[in-house]
Amino acid sequence: MEATEEQYSSLPRIRRLAILFTVIGPDNATEVLASFDDAEIEAIAREMMDLELIDDKMQQQVLDEFSSLLLESATSIRGGYKVALKTMEYARGANRARSLASKLDLPSDAPSDLGDFSEMRAQQMWNLLKAEQPQTIAFLLSAIDASKAAEILELMDEVMQSEIVISMGHLGPTSSDILEKVLKNLSRHTEGRMPPPVSKLGGAEHLAGVMKLLDTAVGKNLLTVIESADAELGALVLKEMFSFRDLVKLNQNAMQRVMREVDTTTMVMAMRSASTELTDIIYGSLSKRGAEALREELEMMAPARLKEVEAAQEIVLQIVRKLEEDGEISIDGNGDDQYV
Repeated sequence: MEATEEQYSSLPRIRRLAILFTVIGPDNATEVLASFDDAEIEAIAREMMDLELIDDKMQQQVLDEFSSLLLESATSIRGGYKVALKTMEYARGANRARSLASKLDLPSDAPSDLGDFSEMRAQQMWNLLKAEQPQTIAFLLSAIDASKAAEILELMDEVMQSEIVISMGHLGPTSSDILEKVLKNLSRHTEGRMPPPVSKLGGAEHLAGVMKLLDTAVGKNLLTVIESADAELGALVLKEMFSFRDLVKLNQNAMQRVMREVDTTTMVMAMRSASTELTDIIYGSLSKRGAEALREELEMMAPARLKEVEAAQEIVLQIVRKLEEDGEISIDGNGDDQYV
């Protein structure tokens, strides 16, 4: 089966879908077909039975057309302990599988090396990516180094930035088999290789890591966009962008300003799990007598539940964010904050 671009475009969509599912194979097709109704699946199956040999050119054409569909399906596929256990049961039987499962270490969530593609400069990467579907761009920015992803984001217009960061935040467990095919399709941009990624990409944590590297004004604007579009995602990103442990970034004047707003009981509870570096900074922002009093309260404090400590830390962080929004402090430790 060989067709020109025009001939391919003239094929009915149901025929092109049949070609797609033939190309990606039964296992991957099953995952994508889950979003179709019974009548559509039956029609696609009939078309698949009528297909002849599919040449390389048509395989490339169908992957080009439906790459975003593959990615959208892939980002909803979940793995986890049960899936891994079931796989080992097929291979080694139930008893042996459970024995092996008890010895497993959690896999790294870091994406695999993307070869020559990830070694390009940000402008080169963006020139190659900007014609792709937003979901595809979001996937790749989630797979590369955070600093490079931030550089690429800053090359986009505001509308594109907003769409991409929200997609990045919603990326979750993915099917390596499907994504490998999409990556191979995208590798037409380079002469290098693009190996398949691991099973987890994107999400609030990675997105926060990228946004912390953006220009301050750009980052604030995008955070507002995310919070407006998805309040839950916005809260997760904000939490990852600046946590209680990040208070070590505050300079002495900023910490003194924070301490004037936080009541002692809350701060003592929040400091329960603080690092030595952070407690020293907090003590250093107080007078000698104030520091001694706070240290004594912390030493005398009864054991506290983790959720109580985290609740107190969140109160402190809310105060810090409010002061930063009002321009009274800088949370990056820069600036010459002065107060009267």
